[in-house]
Amino acid sequence: MDILAAFSSRSEALRLYNALNERRIAAVVLDTPKRIGKGCGLSVAFNACFRHTAEEIIRLLRLKTLIGFYLR
Repeated sequence: MDILAAFSSRSEALRLYNALNERRIAAVVLDTPKRIGKGCGLSVAFNACFRHTAEEIIRLLRLKTLIGFYLR
């Protein structure tokens, strides 16, 4: 199952995407689904088994605009 990390900042969504790819973790940038209905319109999707890695990256990069994680 995939996880969607939704951001209110486009640049922070792209920073997470790039950091995941640098670690060879497959990720995709997507439009944020309307059911979430907030943010910049960009989310990063990745395999749920990498959620803890994504959380660590968000902490290390000091990304402040994460809206939340959602099941895709």
